[in-house]
Amino acid sequence: MFSRLQRYIIRELLSPRPVVADVFVKYYSRFQHPPKKADQQTSITRSLERLIEQGMIIALGRKTKEKFFIEKVRLTPLGRTRAKKLFAQPQLPFIIKHTHHGHSKKS
Repeated sequence: MFSRLQRYIIRELLSPRPVVADVFVKYYSRFQHPPKKADQQTSITRSLERLIEQGMIIALGRKTKEKFFIEKVRLTPLGRTRAKKLFAQPQLPFIIKHTHHGHSKKS
């Protein structure tokens, strides 16, 4: 199962192009009392790392001696398939009614 933040990230990544990692901060704009910026960044990073471990996303970035900075993120083929299933609209049943117009039984 995915957290609300992970669902938000996956939904944002359904676009065909890689997404800049800074976009995910918008998730917190709908909160009346959002967490501190540092806590937001920590939560986003953890969520991205967990999605990477699950094979859902690929992160592109740069690495320094101390840290890896995620710059762009995109869904893997597996991630795209799972995301489509996750956000699929339920299908209504398709019923075909057979009618017999103008056909009468001959006696």
